Amino acid sequence: MGRQGGWHDNTCDKSGSQLGFGQFTGSRSANAGVTHSKVLMEGNTVRNVRWDGIGTFNAQDVRIVGNTVEDCESGIYVRSYNLNKAIEITGNKVSGSRTRPGIAIGAVEPVSDAVVSRNTVTPCSFDYNGDVTIRAGHAPQRCG
Repeated sequence: MGRQGGWHDNTCDKSGSQLGFGQFTGSRSANAGVTHSKVLMEGNTVRNVRWDGIGTFNAQDVRIVGNTVEDCESGIYVRSYNLNKAIEITGNKVSGSRTRPGIAIGAVEPVSDAVVSRNTVTPCSFDYNGDVTIRAGHAPQRCG
């Protein structure tokens, strides 16, 4: 995937006295057989959102690279529903108090090709839930 489409170099934060957004990007529902594809989120800064800083649901060919997520309920959360492959979560910085993992992949249906590496997560927390296959030659990133 080249650098086309997607979200690049944006800042998402609360506005004055208004609460933060629900999440920077993503969807909350899916239809069987319908997916988002070639999703790229790169170089964004997300602060103070009330749910997932960066979230995708039911997508394939997802790259979440070099983003900063601060003080959100969850850092980065990729959820599968059907037909999920090629998920890359690399080089992101996630920090601040959270009640959910800093970086997570949740697979309702199998995720066939995932890479999670070189992320800085403070406090450290990763979650791989369901049938998640890590790309050959890569270990899943974990704490410690």
